[in-house]
Amino acid sequence: METALLVAVLGGLFSIAAILLTKYVEGRASSRSANTAVLAEIRRLLVVLKRHKDWWERCIASGDTDLPLVPFTTPVFDEQVKTIGNVDKEIVAKIVAFYGYVKFINAVQGQRAQYAAIGKQETFTRQYHEILNRAVSDYGGGFEAAFTSYALAADLGA
Repeated sequence: METALLVAVLGGLFSIAAILLTKYVEGRASSRSANTAVLAEIRRLLVVLKRHKDWWERCIASGDTDLPLVPFTTPVFDEQVKTIGNVDKEIVAKIVAFYGYVKFINAVQGQRAQYAAIGKQETFTRQYHEILNRAVSDYGGGFEAAFTSYALAADLGA
């Protein structure tokens, strides 16, 4: 009788351990997927930011800075921000800072008409250029280790 009870208890403990291990593994896989998706979006944004900066410099050189500016989209991050705790703790601060800067660039783009309304288009052009330069210089090389860790190509192809 005691053997049957011991077998039942051990079976129950193994079942609980299996359930906990499965949940842990699933959580790790979900976290890895979230990190990979966010980093892939960062990689895309870094390429776009570099190309946009180069384009803006050509606009400045040609004197044609009245062209429309399109905000940078961040659908992956916007979806993952609800579960920011799933993001790798080693890079979460850098990721949040990067996305904060991208949102700042979008906000500055939205202020362009106000600069023009008060005759400060040249000020906007210069400041926007400085902001793009800073984004590329501050973040352009900051994610290589994370890209490698998550098997994403670090070459930004820009």
